[in-house]
Amino acid sequence: SQLKEQADRDGKRTAAELQSLRDHLASCDASKDAELQNLRDHLTSCSASKDVELQSLRDELRELEAVAVGARSEKQDLDNDNLRDFTVQEDGIKADLAICQQNLTSTKSTLSEKIEECSQLKEQAERDGERTAAELQ
Repeated sequence: SQLKEQADRDGKRTAAELQSLRDHLASCDASKDAELQNLRDHLTSCSASKDVELQSLRDELRELEAVAVGARSEKQDLDNDNLRDFTVQEDGIKADLAICQQNLTSTKSTLSEKIEECSQLKEQAERDGERTAAELQ
């Protein structure tokens, strides 16, 4: 009877300890579940934050690409303008050169005419000189 009473007491104590362990395990499970949920929430928050940051970087990259395209377009426009200006200047120089060549040709022609006139005058002077010398003779 004493052994039975001792066994009953031991059984009750073991049942109480077992219940205490079950309660502690349930508490640990609840704590771990809460901690796991906090980690999931934090991960979701970080992921959303990174998604926002990534989208912001993508937007900034698009803006920079647009600026680069605009800059390339402006450079091309300037290159085209410079080429047009150069072509106009080149055409002007060619026109000036053509005028110079015409003037040179005209000057050569005039000079040839003057040389011819001088030759004729020299010949005439020589004839006049010979005639005057003959008359003086």
